Amino acid sequence: MTPLDPSTFPLALQDLAVKVRDGVRLSAADALLCFETPHVVALGRLANAVRRRMHGDTVFYNLNRHINPTNVCVYTYNCKFCSFAAMKDEPHAWQMSHEEIYRQAGEQGGNDVTEFHIVGGLHPDLDMAWYEEMLTGLPLGRLIEPKEIANAAAFLASPACGYVSGATSRVPSIFSPPELWYSKTEH
Repeated sequence: MTPLDPSTFPLALQDLAVKVRDGVRLSAADALLCFETPHVVALGRLANAVRRRMHGDTVFYNLNRHINPTNVCVYTYNCKFCSFAAMKDEPHAWQMSHEEIYRQAGEQGGNDVTEFHIVGGLHPDLDMAWYEEMLTGLPLGRLIEPKEIANAAAFLASPACGYVSGATSRVPSIFSPPELWYSKTEH
């Protein structure tokens, strides 16, 4: 494998390339740079260098399918994340039943899928029990790892999540009512 040459990267990423080349852990500021850089292809080259160092020519992939249970969302007109949300009484609002979600999951690959990426609105009338029940009927090719749950929770509690959606999770407790999970943040 050819050694990584930081001088071949855009100036904004050269310090990051030095850290990647030298195996130095990235800082929070480095992570923010990765999130904000327009140099996505160069960032991909850096990520590939790390992957090759860690795993050689072995490639890992995920068979991912999207499910959008609803487009009804409390953040309809002030969210930077999507452009299809609706208020619950608007004509283009929709919500799938659990049966419709399970049928769609089966049509999209069923047990061959390793991840269902569940996106959609934050419906004001759906509580945690509705989502828990939805999850029990999804076929999974593998069970989620605890680290993946921790990473998702950390992202939801991070400023980066608020940057995307305008909302951050307070993560007070998994036993707290859903209305305490999200807070509106100004950007």
